[in-house]
Amino acid sequence: MVFLRSLPRWPVLAVFLPLLAGCSSTLPAAAPEHPQNEAAASTQTLHELALGAASPDETTRNAAIIALRAAGQPGLDALFEAHAAVIARLTRPDGPATDDDAIRVRYALEKVSRQRDVHASRLYWYTNLNDARAEAQKTGKPILSLRLLGNLDDELSCANSRFFRTALYPDQNIGKRLRQSFVLHWQSERPAPKVTIDFGDGRKLERTVTGNSIHYVLNSKGHLLDAIPGMYGPAAFLQVLNDALELHVRTMLQSDDERRETVRAFHAEKRDNLARAWANYTGLPVVPPNPRSSEITYPPAFEAVATAVPKAAVETPIVQAVQANVVPLPVPGDTPAWNAVVDSFTSQSHLDANAKAFMRSKVAADVDSTGRVVTPLDNAAFERKLQAFERAVGEDTARNEFSMHRVLHDWLAMTPPPEELESFNTRVYASLFLTPRADPWLGLLLKDVYSGIEREGVKLDRQATGPQSGAGK
Repeated sequence: MVFLRSLPRWPVLAVFLPLLAGCSSTLPAAAPEHPQNEAAASTQTLHELALGAASPDETTRNAAIIALRAAGQPGLDALFEAHAAVIARLTRPDGPATDDDAIRVRYALEKVSRQRDVHASRLYWYTNLNDARAEAQKTGKPILSLRLLGNLDDELSCANSRFFRTALYPDQNIGKRLRQSFVLHWQSERPAPKVTIDFGDGRKLERTVTGNSIHYVLNSKGHLLDAIPGMYGPAAFLQVLNDALELHVRTMLQSDDERRETVRAFHAEKRDNLARAWANYTGLPVVPPNPRSSEITYPPAFEAVATAVPKAAVETPIVQAVQANVVPLPVPGDTPAWNAVVDSFTSQSHLDANAKAFMRSKVAADVDSTGRVVTPLDNAAFERKLQAFERAVGEDTARNEFSMHRVLHDWLAMTPPPEELESFNTRVYASLFLTPRADPWLGLLLKDVYSGIEREGVKLDRQATGPQSGAGK
């Protein structure tokens, strides 16, 4: 493991309650997210509800899904137990099954969990932070709160969140840690911009552009403990999760003043450790690389897109076609030394068997040289895609840990450390991710650039903007 540790090795977490797997099989009271849960469903066991959630009858199906959602993680677990054979067919190498049974089971899984592709991760997510805090206070667990563009249960959420669903959440060790030790929550920062490239001959290519994601670790009162920016390799992500969990354990019984000082000291030590680790890696007595920043109120997308490496690999051609050449992130310091850093992190970015099987099922097919015939993806092509992805994740991990996370440690090492999530998150998106909430166009519309398209190609929905917009006049 390449991270320098600043805390004792993992303690026995006796303070955490186990999963609710041993609870009564009857449905608990409806969660605040679902006050419309039908009273009749309360007499059914979770197993009966799980069977009903895949019923061909829409009324039965919807009522069961609402009740299972209200049951939390045990409701999701009941679906996995009741439909194990069908769920196994959702991760076939040739792509997920698409028969009626498979479609209904997958729909139920994703509605109950509120995560796309949950058949690979088995994670239950809250979408209301107050509900997540109530669960955290009940269980003594910290909250892992994801901010992303788009919704986690949509196929086309932002790129990094899709990579989380591929490399991190399905990982067996990460999934176990998340289920046992955290209350999971996600919230959309804003919709994910989507691009459809129409080649004019019946072929289309769908993508999302710009945006980044971040995991926040909060205590049960919602106070900020750590912020994990962007994409990490599985081993590195598990390490920072464990470190944050240790911090939570240390601060659980402290007064507010004691907690603030513990959090501040933790991040000051992490920041200093990263500076020393950088010198050890590179042999250069310099500070780690700074993330790109911008003095512009609305940074252009061709600067922001490169702040995440795997995402940039997907989005760069699109942004270049729309605006200009994407400005690459600089190679920090000495090139051979930086390559050694990336190699080290890449060695920790390998997908485990479960995540690899999911990725294989997700890509499944390719198009031939004409771009018109879809054919099964052969194993050699998949291995090339996998190796390129793992290398990109390794580089992103190095950049995120030595640059963005180091800056976040610096912010959190202030006296007193910031602890209010919303103002901190606003600063992260504006200063680190270069996608400020104030810019409605996410850097994709450059005011001083001529496109040759009428009204610069801007089209506004009259219903959304009202008659004052002048659109379409």
